[in-house]
Amino acid sequence: MSREPDTTETPKPAEGPQAPQTPQRSDEAGEGVPPRIVMLVDVRTEYGRGVLRGLAEYVSRHSPWLMYLDPDGKRMPDTGGWPVSGVIAGFPHAAPRWTEPLLALRDQGIPIVATTPVFETEAMAGVQVDDEAVGRLGAEDLIARGHRHFAFCGKPGEPEADRREAGFKHTVEEAGLPCRSYEPSHALRQRWTWRGEQAELVRWLGQLPAPVGVMAFSDRRARQVVDACLMARIRVPEQVAVIGAGDDEMLCNLATPPISSVNLSAQKVGREAARRLDELMRGASPQPRMLRIRPGGLVTRASSDILAMDDQVVVAAVRHIREHAHEGISVGDVVDAVGVSRRLLERRFREALNRTVHDEIAHRRLERVKHLLTTTDMPMHEIARSAGFRESKRLSEFFKSHTGQSPRAYRRQASNT
Repeated sequence: MSREPDTTETPKPAEGPQAPQTPQRSDEAGEGVPPRIVMLVDVRTEYGRGVLRGLAEYVSRHSPWLMYLDPDGKRMPDTGGWPVSGVIAGFPHAAPRWTEPLLALRDQGIPIVATTPVFETEAMAGVQVDDEAVGRLGAEDLIARGHRHFAFCGKPGEPEADRREAGFKHTVEEAGLPCRSYEPSHALRQRWTWRGEQAELVRWLGQLPAPVGVMAFSDRRARQVVDACLMARIRVPEQVAVIGAGDDEMLCNLATPPISSVNLSAQKVGREAARRLDELMRGASPQPRMLRIRPGGLVTRASSDILAMDDQVVVAAVRHIREHAHEGISVGDVVDAVGVSRRLLERRFREALNRTVHDEIAHRRLERVKHLLTTTDMPMHEIARSAGFRESKRLSEFFKSHTGQSPRAYRRQASNT
């Protein structure tokens, strides 16, 4: 269990950063003290709490740690001479008053693992979500829903936001479709106010073609977009479909309607950050290494749960595929469900979505398999059954033909990235 250091045994505070201490472990010979870890993670966010859950999962399976947890994760605390063995740093911003004490510890040889991009230019290890993949996920879902106009609501200068926007825009433009970006005015950048930003968002959204698929770089930003739509009497998701990032259930469900969001695999980030810090404290090479963790998938809520196309036959077909692809349905099953000829359905499907009915069925089955491989420990025969395959051999053949690797190789790769 995490707990703060016992202040009854704390020596007098030192005036500067502490000299590096060789971490002692309770599983070594003698009466060693567990490593002393400073956790700089913002527990007010769902992402920060997820990182802590992952760290707790790792520690529960290995040697115990003594942990000092800063409540807002913004600054290196005065530990009163408590000899620090390592740090997990999740600073949201690179303010010098927060980062300089930490960099001083780094320069003394204290192992540090960063869980945000604040320290990417510094010589330290890091584990964080693959932000470009976050953007790609949002774009792929909106494209699959038939959208032909797209926009990204980011925050210029924020590394996570910029990378998510890059992944989103690249995916949209690769499909030959247009994408616009939100750019706050110079006046707003100089003096930000909530009211000013809402007014600019209302104007920006009013200039977008409808229907449009919008991705925001975070759930907080997505809530601002949904609120701006409400103020402008723009219907969500009929005119503007909105996707956020972070899957903060409380924030997403506070909006009207509730917001779809990309899960950032925070728990896995925390688990891998703890593993990396443990390796460094045991003497592994301090050479910087950034692990990028795949996002955990898109959690669909009402803000984007719509098919943006006029052809109701195609809408019915796509909805049937979404609901039944995992049952191993065929193109013939879809034809029977929508009540038109196969030739007519194929023609209208290709006109609306630029792909075949078979392609859509395969895509949905593939996404289900990937989700089960990366988020569960289910054996292959159970995954095969859950995705509509009679046996794991058929699953392997299908998966390799679409991805170029076996399901087991994909799962191994996902667990190491």
